[in-house]
Amino acid sequence: MRKRILISLALSALAGVIYFILLGYFWAYSPQYNPITNWLIDNLVNSAWFRLLIYVHDVLLNIILSFPLALLVYTLRPKNYFLYLTISLLPSIAWTHSHWLTDSSLNSEWVYMLPGLIFEFISVPIALIIICWFVRIRT
Repeated sequence: MRKRILISLALSALAGVIYFILLGYFWAYSPQYNPITNWLIDNLVNSAWFRLLIYVHDVLLNIILSFPLALLVYTLRPKNYFLYLTISLLPSIAWTHSHWLTDSSLNSEWVYMLPGLIFEFISVPIALIIICWFVRIRT
């Protein structure tokens, strides 16, 4: 039983690394080819709603992109979803935010990075909550 848990945790971490790499590729190309982003930039760049709409768009898109990882965590059927989600997100968070440990000048900029960090922590759990909700409705 313990071996199965360790294999599931390793699989969750590996899926988190793959998710992080693919998400990076997606966000590198998405602003150029996404018609919604292009429409927002072309029509609303000078409006007061532009930043809010871009943020909401990115939040929704990131939740949608989190569904494969959340589905994998759900199919592992752990007793503790929080542990598996933490293990799957730990590689990306460690890689993305490791510069805080080496560059002390960024410590004064944490307020600007906090919304992205918070959303990075909650996008996959939101997708997992949606999956659990749909499964509960279906049964």
